[in-house]
Amino acid sequence: MEWTRLMPLLRLERREDQSSVRKQADGAGLVAVSRTHSTQPSRTAEDRLAALGLRSLADLLAPASLVVADDHLLLDGQYTRVLAIGELPPLVGAGWLNGVFAEKLAADVSLHIRPLDGSAAASALKLKSWRLGGAVGDDAANGRPVDNNLSTALEQIERLRRGLARRETALFSVGLYLQLHASSRAELDQLTQRVAGLLGAQAGSVLVPRLQQEQGFRACLPEARDALQVLHTLDTGTLSTIYPFVPASPRMAGGILFGIDERVHDLVELDVFDHRVCQNANVGIFAPSGGGKTFFTKVLARRYLLTTDNTDVIVIDRKHEYRDLCDAMHGQFLRVAASSPHRYNRS
Repeated sequence: MEWTRLMPLLRLERREDQSSVRKQADGAGLVAVSRTHSTQPSRTAEDRLAALGLRSLADLLAPASLVVADDHLLLDGQYTRVLAIGELPPLVGAGWLNGVFAEKLAADVSLHIRPLDGSAAASALKLKSWRLGGAVGDDAANGRPVDNNLSTALEQIERLRRGLARRETALFSVGLYLQLHASSRAELDQLTQRVAGLLGAQAGSVLVPRLQQEQGFRACLPEARDALQVLHTLDTGTLSTIYPFVPASPRMAGGILFGIDERVHDLVELDVFDHRVCQNANVGIFAPSGGGKTFFTKVLARRYLLTTDNTDVIVIDRKHEYRDLCDAMHGQFLRVAASSPHRYNRS
């Protein structure tokens, strides 16, 4: 009968009684002590000290200091705050987050996407459709005015049900978080208000998780784990608009400077005569009276004449606003009138 192991290097055993074994009077003990043969080498004090001097990958990646407050973190002396998107804008276009990134703010985006079971979602949408349809029908039967919120919600649910039935769309559980970085608490608060204003302009809202900043920080780490769990259920079309792809600034090789893109604060250089990019060279200039339409056209004509050798500029100038530009660029000014000596076709 074997005893329970008490020490890692010792084992206690009780000898079995056998007729062939000598009696206890012969001097044999009841308990025998034997040393086990361990497969792992024993670690001495020197080995443990040597291991403490080594640096693992976790030691290299971990911050030197971390202070957790109720609404922010102090990470290596840098203030950090995690914001959760509480309400998404009701109507958005593709790349509606580009406005946040065009400001070039000190912010990181974390997007968690999990596909949902379509059959379970279809059952839940069916039940919700019954409830909303009953509420709309009850209002109509009792002569109450139409509730636009209920009608809109019912239309969206029916559209989503049709998309799921036709396999045209799918449902996803989405968590969207913004991690802000600042050098001071005041700067962090200003940055938070700025991001909230950018999303509020699109009828969206952000939340500052209280006492959950550590979970929010983990949700923004590249671990694919959402510890904050502020989730939204979205279909494929809505999810595609969330991807924060900052549009590339239209800068073409050999293009003419048109101005500055206010979204990304970068130069706009276009070659309208490049048919590989532009279908035609037509350009429309729209601005209120006194907005600088004539000035911009003069600048554009001058840039084309100075930077290219194969461009001809012809201006129909009813008010003679381009006469000085024509003289400065050594052009030819033709006066179109019955009494004018200029002729286009002498024949």
